[in-house]
Amino acid sequence: MKRILSLGTLGLMLLTARVAAAGTLAATLPSELKKAGCAGDVDGDCLDDSVEGALATAFRPNVFYDEDESCNYQDSSLHYSRKDFFQVRPRPQSSERIGDWQPGGVARWVNVTYFLLMPHDCQSYIVAGGHQGDSEKVEFLFYSYDLRTWYLYNGRYWHHTSPYHDFSGTYIGNLAQAIGSSYPIVASDQDGHGSWPGRAIDSQDCAGPEDSFYNDCFDGSIQSAYYGGRYQPVYAGRNVGGPAPERWNSLVLNVSGSTAYSVFDVGHGTTNREYWNNVAPYNNFCGWECAGRTSDGNCYYSSHAETECSDGLSTKVDTTFFSVSTACGEAACVAVAGAKNGSHFTGADCTGTESYYTPYDSGTTQPNPDGLRYSWDGRGVAGTVYRTVTNRSFRATNGVCTNYWPNGNTLDYFVTIYR
Repeated sequence: MKRILSLGTLGLMLLTARVAAAGTLAATLPSELKKAGCAGDVDGDCLDDSVEGALATAFRPNVFYDEDESCNYQDSSLHYSRKDFFQVRPRPQSSERIGDWQPGGVARWVNVTYFLLMPHDCQSYIVAGGHQGDSEKVEFLFYSYDLRTWYLYNGRYWHHTSPYHDFSGTYIGNLAQAIGSSYPIVASDQDGHGSWPGRAIDSQDCAGPEDSFYNDCFDGSIQSAYYGGRYQPVYAGRNVGGPAPERWNSLVLNVSGSTAYSVFDVGHGTTNREYWNNVAPYNNFCGWECAGRTSDGNCYYSSHAETECSDGLSTKVDTTFFSVSTACGEAACVAVAGAKNGSHFTGADCTGTESYYTPYDSGTTQPNPDGLRYSWDGRGVAGTVYRTVTNRSFRATNGVCTNYWPNGNTLDYFVTIYR
Protein backbone atom coordinates (compact mmCIF):
# COMPACT_ATOMS: atom_id res chain seq x y z
CA MET A 1 0.00 0.00 0.00
CA LYS A 2 1.37 3.41 -0.90
CA ARG A 3 1.43 5.84 2.02
CA ILE A 4 1.50 9.56 1.20
CA LEU A 5 2.44 12.07 3.89
CA SER A 6 1.57 15.75 3.71
CA LEU A 7 4.37 18.27 4.22
CA GLY A 8 2.74 19.29 7.51
CA THR A 9 2.67 15.72 8.76
CA LEU A 10 6.23 15.11 7.55
CA GLY A 11 7.40 18.23 9.39
CA LEU A 12 5.83 17.05 12.63
CA MET A 13 7.47 13.64 12.24
CA LEU A 14 10.89 15.19 11.65
CA LEU A 15 10.53 17.25 14.82
CA THR A 16 9.12 14.40 16.90
CA ALA A 17 11.69 12.01 18.37
CA ARG A 18 10.88 8.43 19.30
CA VAL A 19 11.85 7.27 22.77
CA ALA A 20 12.82 3.61 22.39
CA ALA A 21 12.23 1.26 25.31
CA ALA A 22 10.99 -2.31 25.34
CA GLY A 23 7.22 -2.46 25.67
CA THR A 24 6.90 1.31 25.77
CA LEU A 25 5.43 3.61 23.14
CA ALA A 26 6.71 7.12 23.77
CA ALA A 27 7.60 10.23 21.81
CA THR A 28 9.29 13.57 22.43
CA LEU A 29 7.30 16.36 20.78
CA PRO A 30 8.73 19.51 19.14
CA SER A 31 7.89 21.57 22.27
CA GLU A 32 5.87 21.44 25.49
CA LEU A 33 2.20 20.61 25.02
CA LYS A 34 1.22 23.25 27.57
CA LYS A 35 3.03 26.58 27.46
CA ALA A 36 3.14 29.62 29.72
CA GLY A 37 0.04 31.75 29.37
CA CYS A 38 -1.66 28.98 27.37
CA ALA A 39 0.26 30.13 24.28
CA GLY A 40 -0.77 28.45 21.06
CA ASP A 41 -4.18 27.41 22.38
CA VAL A 42 -7.28 28.21 20.33
CA ASP A 43 -9.83 25.64 21.51
CA GLY A 44 -9.82 26.64 25.19
CA ASP A 45 -8.02 23.75 26.91
CA CYS A 46 -4.73 25.65 27.52
CA LEU A 47 -2.83 23.18 25.31
CA ASP A 48 -0.91 24.32 22.22
CA ASP A 49 -3.08 23.24 19.28
CA SER A 50 -0.14 22.58 16.94
CA VAL A 51 1.51 20.35 19.55
CA GLU A 52 -1.82 18.56 20.06
CA GLY A 53 -1.53 17.68 16.37
CA ALA A 54 2.06 16.49 16.87
CA LEU A 55 0.94 14.26 19.77
CA ALA A 56 -1.93 12.78 17.76
CA THR A 57 0.41 12.18 14.81
CA ALA A 58 3.11 10.58 16.95
CA PHE A 59 0.71 7.95 18.26
CA ARG A 60 -1.84 7.63 15.45
CA PRO A 61 -2.79 3.94 15.23
CA ASN A 62 -2.59 1.64 12.24
CA VAL A 63 -6.02 0.21 11.38
CA PHE A 64 -6.04 -3.35 10.03
CA TYR A 65 -9.05 -4.71 8.13
CA ASP A 66 -10.17 -8.27 7.64
CA GLU A 67 -9.33 -9.69 4.19
CA ASP A 68 -13.06 -10.13 3.52
CA GLU A 69 -13.94 -6.51 4.35
CA SER A 70 -16.48 -5.56 1.69
CA CYS A 71 -17.14 -1.85 1.94
CA ASN A 72 -14.34 0.25 3.44
CA TYR A 73 -10.94 -1.44 3.25
CA GLN A 74 -8.47 0.67 1.27
CA ASP A 75 -11.32 2.25 -0.65
CA SER A 76 -9.98 5.51 -2.06
CA SER A 77 -13.40 6.76 -3.12
CA LEU A 78 -15.04 9.42 -1.00
CA HIS A 79 -18.18 7.31 -0.88
CA TYR A 80 -16.87 4.49 1.28
CA SER A 81 -13.57 5.76 2.63
CA ARG A 82 -13.11 6.25 6.36
CA LYS A 83 -13.08 9.82 7.69
CA ASP A 84 -10.75 10.32 10.66
CA PHE A 85 -10.88 13.01 13.35
CA PHE A 86 -9.21 13.36 16.73
CA GLN A 87 -9.70 15.13 20.06
CA VAL A 88 -7.11 15.90 22.75
CA ARG A 89 -8.55 16.48 26.24
CA PRO A 90 -6.67 17.16 29.50
CA ARG A 91 -7.26 14.63 32.27
CA PRO A 92 -6.58 16.60 35.46
CA GLN A 93 -5.84 14.72 38.66
CA SER A 94 -7.93 15.85 41.63
CA SER A 95 -8.57 19.61 41.49
CA GLU A 96 -5.50 20.66 39.49
CA ARG A 97 -5.94 23.41 36.89
CA ILE A 98 -4.45 23.10 33.44
CA GLY A 99 -3.23 26.69 33.57
CA ASP A 100 -0.94 25.69 36.45
CA TRP A 101 0.79 22.86 34.59
CA GLN A 102 4.55 23.29 34.41
CA PRO A 103 7.38 20.98 33.33
CA GLY A 104 8.87 18.85 36.09
CA GLY A 105 7.42 17.29 39.20
CA VAL A 106 4.21 15.30 38.99
CA ALA A 107 2.83 13.50 35.96
CA ARG A 108 0.32 15.31 33.75
CA TRP A 109 -2.27 13.35 31.81
CA VAL A 110 -4.07 13.83 28.50
CA ASN A 111 -6.48 11.61 26.57
CA VAL A 112 -6.50 11.35 22.77
CA THR A 113 -9.63 10.08 21.05
CA TYR A 114 -9.39 8.94 17.44
CA PHE A 115 -12.77 8.95 15.70
CA LEU A 116 -12.98 6.38 12.88
CA LEU A 117 -16.09 7.39 10.95
CA MET A 118 -17.35 5.35 8.03
CA PRO A 119 -20.30 6.09 5.76
CA HIS A 120 -21.59 2.54 5.99
CA ASP A 121 -21.66 -0.65 8.03
CA CYS A 122 -21.89 -3.58 5.62
CA GLN A 123 -22.78 -6.40 8.01
CA SER A 124 -25.43 -8.78 6.76
CA TYR A 125 -25.70 -11.15 9.69
CA ILE A 126 -29.13 -12.15 10.99
CA VAL A 127 -28.53 -10.71 14.46
CA ALA A 128 -26.34 -7.80 13.37
CA GLY A 129 -27.46 -6.22 10.14
CA GLY A 130 -25.78 -3.22 8.55
CA HIS A 131 -26.73 0.42 8.92
CA GLN A 132 -26.05 3.84 7.50
CA GLY A 133 -23.01 5.39 9.09
CA ASP A 134 -20.60 3.64 11.42
CA SER A 135 -19.20 5.70 14.28
CA GLU A 136 -16.23 3.97 15.90
CA LYS A 137 -13.49 5.29 18.17
CA VAL A 138 -10.46 4.31 20.21
CA GLU A 139 -8.92 6.26 23.07
CA PHE A 140 -5.35 6.40 24.36
CA LEU A 141 -4.25 7.85 27.70
CA PHE A 142 -0.81 9.48 27.97
CA TYR A 143 1.31 10.95 30.74
CA SER A 144 4.36 13.22 30.86
CA TYR A 145 6.61 14.75 33.49
CA ASP A 146 8.07 17.52 31.32
CA LEU A 147 5.06 18.20 29.01
CA ARG A 148 7.20 17.25 26.03
CA THR A 149 7.98 13.52 26.26
CA TRP A 150 4.75 11.54 26.45
CA TYR A 151 4.24 7.88 27.30
CA LEU A 152 1.30 5.65 26.43
CA TYR A 153 -0.36 4.46 29.64
CA ASN A 154 -3.27 2.49 28.23
CA GLY A 155 -5.67 2.13 25.31
CA ARG A 156 -9.43 1.77 25.38
CA TYR A 157 -11.18 -0.24 22.66
CA TRP A 158 -14.90 -0.68 21.96
CA HIS A 159 -16.13 -3.96 20.47
CA HIS A 160 -19.33 -2.49 19.02
CA THR A 161 -21.95 -2.18 21.76
CA SER A 162 -20.05 -4.21 24.35
CA PRO A 163 -18.42 -2.46 27.28
CA TYR A 164 -15.04 -0.99 26.49
CA HIS A 165 -11.88 -2.93 27.26
CA ASP A 166 -8.69 -1.33 28.57
CA PHE A 167 -5.26 -2.60 27.58
CA SER A 168 -2.02 -1.50 29.18
CA GLY A 169 0.50 0.56 27.31
CA THR A 170 2.90 -2.34 27.72
CA TYR A 171 0.51 -4.79 26.00
CA ILE A 172 -0.05 -2.36 23.12
CA GLY A 173 3.63 -1.43 22.91
CA ASN A 174 4.86 -5.04 22.89
CA LEU A 175 2.56 -5.96 19.99
CA ALA A 176 3.55 -2.90 17.96
CA GLN A 177 7.27 -3.29 18.58
CA ALA A 178 7.17 -7.01 17.82
CA ILE A 179 6.27 -6.22 14.20
CA GLY A 180 8.72 -3.30 14.02
CA SER A 181 6.16 -0.52 14.43
CA SER A 182 5.95 2.50 16.73
CA TYR A 183 2.18 2.85 16.46
CA PRO A 184 -0.71 1.15 18.28
CA ILE A 185 -2.66 -1.54 16.46
CA VAL A 186 -6.40 -1.28 15.86
CA ALA A 187 -7.99 -4.40 14.40
CA SER A 188 -11.30 -3.72 12.65
CA ASP A 189 -13.60 -6.71 12.38
CA GLN A 190 -15.19 -7.64 9.06
CA ASP A 191 -17.76 -5.10 7.78
CA GLY A 192 -18.77 -4.03 11.31
CA HIS A 193 -15.55 -2.25 12.29
CA GLY A 194 -15.52 -2.84 16.02
CA SER A 195 -12.10 -1.99 17.48
CA TRP A 196 -9.80 -4.69 18.88
CA PRO A 197 -6.13 -4.73 19.93
CA GLY A 198 -5.02 -8.05 18.37
CA ARG A 199 -3.79 -11.11 20.26
CA ALA A 200 -0.33 -12.09 18.97
CA ILE A 201 1.78 -11.18 15.95
CA ASP A 202 1.49 -14.70 14.47
CA SER A 203 -2.30 -14.76 14.95
CA GLN A 204 -5.18 -13.32 12.96
CA ASP A 205 -7.38 -13.14 16.05
CA CYS A 206 -8.92 -9.69 16.72
CA ALA A 207 -9.21 -10.09 20.46
CA GLY A 208 -6.65 -9.78 23.19
CA PRO A 209 -6.88 -11.70 26.46
CA GLU A 210 -10.28 -10.16 27.25
CA ASP A 211 -12.12 -12.59 24.96
CA SER A 212 -11.82 -16.36 24.67
CA PHE A 213 -13.61 -16.75 21.34
CA TYR A 214 -11.91 -16.61 17.97
CA ASN A 215 -12.59 -13.72 15.62
CA ASP A 216 -10.54 -13.09 12.49
CA CYS A 217 -9.49 -9.46 11.85
CA PHE A 218 -6.26 -9.72 9.86
CA ASP A 219 -5.29 -10.75 6.36
CA GLY A 220 -3.13 -13.66 7.46
CA SER A 221 -1.50 -12.73 10.78
CA ILE A 222 -0.76 -9.34 12.31
CA GLN A 223 2.84 -9.70 11.17
CA SER A 224 2.08 -10.70 7.58
CA ALA A 225 -0.60 -8.02 7.26
CA TYR A 226 1.86 -5.39 8.49
CA TYR A 227 4.71 -6.53 6.24
CA GLY A 228 2.29 -6.64 3.34
CA GLY A 229 1.17 -3.07 3.96
CA ARG A 230 -2.43 -4.19 4.48
CA TYR A 231 -3.40 -1.49 6.94
CA GLN A 232 -4.38 2.18 6.96
CA PRO A 233 -2.71 4.74 9.23
CA VAL A 234 -5.21 7.01 10.97
CA TYR A 235 -5.15 10.52 9.54
CA ALA A 236 -4.34 12.90 12.41
CA GLY A 237 -5.14 16.14 10.61
CA ARG A 238 -8.62 17.00 11.87
CA ASN A 239 -8.61 18.25 15.47
CA VAL A 240 -12.24 18.84 16.47
CA GLY A 241 -11.54 20.76 19.71
CA GLY A 242 -14.40 19.77 21.96
CA PRO A 243 -17.47 20.69 23.99
CA ALA A 244 -17.32 23.07 26.96
CA PRO A 245 -15.10 24.02 28.63
CA GLU A 246 -13.35 23.57 25.27
CA ARG A 247 -14.52 25.13 22.02
CA TRP A 248 -15.19 23.34 18.75
CA ASN A 249 -12.55 23.93 16.08
CA SER A 250 -14.08 26.08 13.35
CA LEU A 251 -11.15 25.29 11.01
CA VAL A 252 -12.31 21.66 10.90
CA LEU A 253 -16.03 21.79 11.71
CA ASN A 254 -18.89 24.11 10.88
CA VAL A 255 -19.47 25.91 14.18
CA SER A 256 -22.41 28.03 15.27
CA GLY A 257 -22.41 28.97 18.93
CA SER A 258 -22.11 25.77 20.93
CA THR A 259 -23.13 23.50 18.03
CA ALA A 260 -20.80 21.93 15.49
CA TYR A 261 -21.27 19.67 12.48
CA SER A 262 -19.29 18.23 9.60
CA VAL A 263 -20.27 17.71 5.99
CA PHE A 264 -18.87 15.38 3.32
CA ASP A 265 -20.35 14.63 -0.07
CA VAL A 266 -20.13 10.83 -0.11
CA GLY A 267 -22.36 10.61 -3.14
CA HIS A 268 -25.53 11.87 -1.46
CA GLY A 269 -25.07 15.64 -1.68
CA THR A 270 -23.78 18.29 0.72
CA THR A 271 -26.87 18.74 2.88
CA ASN A 272 -26.12 15.72 5.05
CA ARG A 273 -24.90 17.20 8.30
CA GLU A 274 -23.48 15.08 11.10
CA TYR A 275 -23.56 16.93 14.42
CA TRP A 276 -20.92 16.52 17.12
CA ASN A 277 -23.33 17.49 19.88
CA ASN A 278 -26.84 16.28 20.59
CA VAL A 279 -29.02 18.22 18.13
CA ALA A 280 -32.38 16.71 17.19
CA PRO A 281 -33.13 15.13 14.77
CA TYR A 282 -29.41 14.55 14.10
CA ASN A 283 -29.02 12.42 17.23
CA ASN A 284 -27.60 9.48 15.29
CA PHE A 285 -24.67 9.25 12.90
CA CYS A 286 -25.78 8.38 9.37
CA GLY A 287 -22.42 8.61 7.63
CA TRP A 288 -23.30 11.68 5.54
CA GLU A 289 -25.64 9.40 3.56
CA CYS A 290 -28.96 10.78 4.80
CA ALA A 291 -30.67 13.87 3.39
CA GLY A 292 -33.67 13.67 5.71
CA ARG A 293 -34.17 12.42 9.27
CA THR A 294 -37.01 10.91 11.24
CA SER A 295 -37.71 12.11 14.76
CA ASP A 296 -35.61 9.29 16.23
CA GLY A 297 -32.51 10.40 14.31
CA ASN A 298 -32.62 7.68 11.65
CA CYS A 299 -33.04 8.23 7.91
CA TYR A 300 -36.22 8.85 5.94
CA TYR A 301 -34.68 7.27 2.87
CA SER A 302 -33.04 3.93 2.32
CA SER A 303 -29.38 3.89 1.34
CA HIS A 304 -27.72 0.54 0.60
CA ALA A 305 -31.03 -1.02 1.70
CA GLU A 306 -30.74 0.51 5.18
CA THR A 307 -32.50 3.33 7.02
CA GLU A 308 -31.18 2.75 10.54
CA CYS A 309 -28.14 4.78 11.63
CA SER A 310 -25.41 4.30 14.23
CA ASP A 311 -24.72 5.99 17.56
CA GLY A 312 -24.45 9.78 17.42
CA LEU A 313 -21.11 11.56 17.58
CA SER A 314 -22.18 13.29 20.79
CA THR A 315 -21.93 9.89 22.50
CA LYS A 316 -18.34 9.49 21.30
CA VAL A 317 -16.70 12.79 22.25
CA ASP A 318 -14.68 13.17 25.45
CA THR A 319 -16.62 15.35 27.90
CA THR A 320 -14.29 15.02 30.91
CA PHE A 321 -14.49 18.23 32.93
CA PHE A 322 -11.39 20.30 33.57
CA SER A 323 -10.58 23.80 34.74
CA VAL A 324 -8.01 26.02 33.06
CA SER A 325 -8.15 29.05 35.32
CA THR A 326 -6.59 29.78 38.67
CA ALA A 327 -8.71 29.77 41.80
CA CYS A 328 -11.56 32.21 42.19
CA GLY A 329 -10.45 35.37 43.98
CA GLU A 330 -13.69 35.88 45.88
CA ALA A 331 -16.34 33.88 47.71
CA ALA A 332 -17.94 32.48 44.54
CA CYS A 333 -17.32 32.43 40.80
CA VAL A 334 -19.16 31.19 37.73
CA ALA A 335 -17.86 29.72 34.51
CA VAL A 336 -17.31 32.09 31.60
CA ALA A 337 -19.90 31.29 28.94
CA GLY A 338 -17.63 31.99 25.98
CA ALA A 339 -15.86 34.70 24.01
CA LYS A 340 -18.17 37.67 23.50
CA ASN A 341 -18.27 41.48 23.78
CA GLY A 342 -14.72 41.79 25.17
CA SER A 343 -12.95 42.56 28.43
CA HIS A 344 -12.17 45.85 30.21
CA PHE A 345 -8.85 46.53 31.98
CA THR A 346 -7.93 49.02 34.68
CA GLY A 347 -4.49 49.69 33.18
CA ALA A 348 -3.29 50.87 29.79
CA ASP A 349 -2.46 48.25 27.13
CA CYS A 350 -4.85 45.74 28.73
CA THR A 351 -2.97 45.42 31.98
CA GLY A 352 -4.24 45.49 35.52
CA THR A 353 -7.54 43.98 36.64
CA GLU A 354 -9.69 42.38 33.94
CA SER A 355 -13.48 42.84 34.19
CA TYR A 356 -16.64 42.05 32.26
CA TYR A 357 -19.42 44.63 31.92
CA THR A 358 -22.61 42.76 32.85
CA PRO A 359 -25.11 45.19 31.22
CA TYR A 360 -23.88 44.13 27.77
CA ASP A 361 -26.76 43.06 25.48
CA SER A 362 -29.39 44.15 28.02
CA GLY A 363 -30.25 47.45 26.36
CA THR A 364 -29.93 49.12 29.78
CA THR A 365 -27.27 50.09 32.30
CA GLN A 366 -28.39 47.25 34.58
CA PRO A 367 -26.96 43.70 34.61
CA ASN A 368 -28.27 41.46 31.84
CA PRO A 369 -30.91 39.18 33.41
CA ASP A 370 -29.58 36.17 31.49
CA GLY A 371 -26.79 36.00 34.06
CA LEU A 372 -24.18 34.99 31.47
CA ARG A 373 -20.62 36.24 31.85
CA TYR A 374 -18.07 36.40 29.05
CA SER A 375 -14.46 37.37 28.47
CA TRP A 376 -12.56 38.42 25.38
CA ASP A 377 -11.23 34.89 24.73
CA GLY A 378 -13.80 32.75 26.52
CA ARG A 379 -11.39 31.77 29.28
CA GLY A 380 -11.25 32.42 32.99
CA VAL A 381 -13.95 32.45 35.64
CA ALA A 382 -16.16 35.38 36.57
CA GLY A 383 -16.68 36.71 40.07
CA THR A 384 -20.18 37.27 41.38
CA VAL A 385 -19.66 40.58 43.20
CA TYR A 386 -20.78 43.66 41.26
CA ARG A 387 -18.10 46.36 41.29
CA THR A 388 -17.72 49.98 40.26
CA VAL A 389 -14.52 50.07 38.22
CA THR A 390 -12.45 52.68 36.41
CA ASN A 391 -11.04 51.18 33.22
CA ARG A 392 -8.54 52.49 30.68
CA SER A 393 -8.30 49.83 27.98
CA PHE A 394 -10.37 47.19 26.23
CA ARG A 395 -9.54 43.89 24.50
CA ALA A 396 -11.93 42.74 21.77
CA THR A 397 -12.69 39.11 20.93
CA ASN A 398 -10.19 39.27 18.05
CA GLY A 399 -7.43 39.90 20.60
CA VAL A 400 -6.85 43.54 19.68
CA CYS A 401 -6.23 45.83 22.68
CA THR A 402 -7.24 49.51 22.47
CA ASN A 403 -6.63 52.27 25.03
CA TYR A 404 -10.09 53.76 24.69
CA TRP A 405 -10.04 55.68 27.98
CA PRO A 406 -6.55 57.04 28.78
CA ASN A 407 -7.99 59.21 31.56
CA GLY A 408 -10.23 56.47 32.91
CA ASN A 409 -13.90 55.61 32.46
CA THR A 410 -15.94 54.64 35.54
CA LEU A 411 -19.04 52.46 35.33
CA ASP A 412 -21.04 50.20 37.65
CA TYR A 413 -21.89 46.48 37.47
CA PHE A 414 -18.57 45.00 36.46
CA VAL A 415 -17.52 41.54 37.59
CA THR A 416 -13.89 40.53 37.87
CA ILE A 417 -12.42 37.92 35.51
CA TYR A 418 -9.95 35.58 37.21
CA ARG A 419 -7.42 33.51 35.29
